[in-house]
Amino acid sequence: LIDTDYAGTIPAFFKAIRLPLYFFLSGCFFKTYKGFVDFLRRKTNKLLIPFVAWFVLLSILLPYLYTILGLRIFYVSDTPLFYNVLQLYRKETFLTASIWFLLCLFEVNILFYIIHIIKLL
Repeated sequence: LIDTDYAGTIPAFFKAIRLPLYFFLSGCFFKTYKGFVDFLRRKTNKLLIPFVAWFVLLSILLPYLYTILGLRIFYVSDTPLFYNVLQLYRKETFLTASIWFLLCLFEVNILFYIIHIIKLL
């Protein structure tokens, strides 16, 4: 029999550790490539461009397409489009909740590179 006091502990543990583990493993496999410009170009292609593409699709185009079709499934604000783009983490952009880690990983990789350069000094 499973003790009901600890029934949710294991799944909660894995839920709490999966993201820090992801960033830790990202740091373990960190590569500097041929310099900062090459590093930045590769990380932009692998992380930033997919983030921007999916953000534009999920946060801007899809909700407006549904609005044009007459479906009121998504929240579409009356604010200007540039304001929607700047509000990356607001509650209304629930569609982009699963891609925020791409932007975060890009920023963390830049920090890894800076730490790597400082370590070499």
